[in-house]
Amino acid sequence: MGDDIAVSLDLSNYELLWPTPLFVAEGQRILRVTGPAWEERAKWLLTEGFVGTTVVADFEEIPSRKDPAADPWATTASRWGAASQAYDQCDWFEDLVKRAPELRHAAAPRPYWPQRHGSGLSLDGRTTSDARQDFARLIGDFANDGYLVEVFGEYCVDDHDDLPDASEVIERRLSIPGLWPLAPETWDEDTFYGLIEVFHDLVSRPRKRWFHPYSNCGWHHMEFHNGPARILYRWKVNKLLEELLGPTRQALEDLQEAEYEQRFKNGPRGTFKNLIFAAVGPKPQIVLRDAVSNEVEIVRNAENCLVYKDPLPVQGLTWRQMVTWWQTHHMPDAEEPEAADALYRRLYRSLDSLPEQTVLRTYCARYAESDGFDLPALIPQVYLHYDPYTRKSGGHSGALHRERMDFLLLAPDRSRIVIEVDGAHHYGTKNPTGADGRTTYTASPRLYSEMVAEDRRLRLAGYEIYRFGGWELTRPDSPQIISDLFTELLTRHKKPTP
Repeated sequence: MGDDIAVSLDLSNYELLWPTPLFVAEGQRILRVTGPAWEERAKWLLTEGFVGTTVVADFEEIPSRKDPAADPWATTASRWGAASQAYDQCDWFEDLVKRAPELRHAAAPRPYWPQRHGSGLSLDGRTTSDARQDFARLIGDFANDGYLVEVFGEYCVDDHDDLPDASEVIERRLSIPGLWPLAPETWDEDTFYGLIEVFHDLVSRPRKRWFHPYSNCGWHHMEFHNGPARILYRWKVNKLLEELLGPTRQALEDLQEAEYEQRFKNGPRGTFKNLIFAAVGPKPQIVLRDAVSNEVEIVRNAENCLVYKDPLPVQGLTWRQMVTWWQTHHMPDAEEPEAADALYRRLYRSLDSLPEQTVLRTYCARYAESDGFDLPALIPQVYLHYDPYTRKSGGHSGALHRERMDFLLLAPDRSRIVIEVDGAHHYGTKNPTGADGRTTYTASPRLYSEMVAEDRRLRLAGYEIYRFGGWELTRPDSPQIISDLFTELLTRHKKPTP
């Protein structure tokens, strides 16, 4: 393949077996590897991540890039300093990672003749027994790909040490003996769901493997990372359970939605589509009225804020969901506690006032309690309707006065709860600094009127608003004041019971 031949990446025959963000994260990591090791890592990712062998075959047809250490005459500064500008495996792989959002995911096959005509097994009407068999096959796939090697060990003809007893490994966690090899026909419901949780904690992705040809020993795996493995595991298990429970779950959600509508007729209008929050540095420029209930575009400074776009059930947004989102998009290698700590620190950085920091610290201490990760997440600095363009031009009659909310809770009962911390600038104009260096404010009826008018609009839209005075949160007992409010709110806004 010469330099003058155009090479294009055809995605039409590729079907992705992984969640797209995880594939992108692992692919980008491989692209940062230098030297020949990157090629085997790339082939392993393509083998795992796609249906069939087509993707790997296409990759192998592309010329490989020579490690510059093997070519002393290489002089140009491409990715590894190679002189050739030909389209090579690295370019092809980089294009694939960049275009990953265009890839289609593998789907279940259509019903075949016996299934369509009722003379064979139906694809509908699946039972829990079917799901157990499918789960056992899924664990078998993970085991074949080396995801259990870190805990179960791996046979090698050259290694005569005894392997760990896999059944004992599981028994230590679940207190049930004899569960390995898997025998799904023997599981009751508790054992089934217990194994789902146990294997989530056991899987660990090998980023490297090598083939041991002696006596046809086979593949050996190494460099294990449980963060990506657990993301992939949750994604695959959730798909499996969705096939089993999907119709039932949808019916229950429809009933629950009707119950919510009946109980909370004054809830906020619009559906949750995206959440823009926790900006650091220059403010994001957004060009729609309500970033919680409408599609928006960030036209500037998008890198300074966080954007949550994952699907969200009507029951609100929990801290656990936030942490899982952070792991998937920002820290795929991290354990849940490490990711939670990093996310908390990132949220804290978006606050520049001591009273606001006190609110976040006080509430987030609850996450460390039993079941604390299942509490509603307290989201700071949420851009509800920031529209700098229409405000600057003055050409929009609905120019808005509030750029963002200090905090937002999306509660289990569908309530949207706004927490505001009011400094003097919310209701007063700043005076020139005095001779003693002190800053004072003069009460402004205009600012106060604008603030309460925005409150009325939000309340009519179904939001609840609670305000702290900034001075109130400088008192020694302010953490208790904050805690008491949140205790009352969480009690009032529990998930409705049937």
